[in-house]
Amino acid sequence: MPVTINLKPVLSVPPADWPPEYQQFMVKTMAERFLTWHLPGTFSPDGGISFQKVSVAGTHHEYENKPVGTNLFTYTEAEQMIRHMLGIGKPD
Repeated sequence: MPVTINLKPVLSVPPADWPPEYQQFMVKTMAERFLTWHLPGTFSPDGGISFQKVSVAGTHHEYENKPVGTNLFTYTEAEQMIRHMLGIGKPD
């Protein structure tokens, strides 16, 4: 069942002051959306991470990779990253 939350009183305060149930709802929603985001065509990882935009190039089986989300983080790690971004939860 969908959760309905009145956002007006929440958006006028910093995330650290949001009610705990709203913090949990927002972190869960943001983590799920982040991990299912279709990465842009300009996606170009760094730091030793490799990505081939085109697989089996030059053959009749050639296809373009279109990554979704990321395999750099687990769901729990994505939640931790979002809590860090919002300044809520345990410090790193």
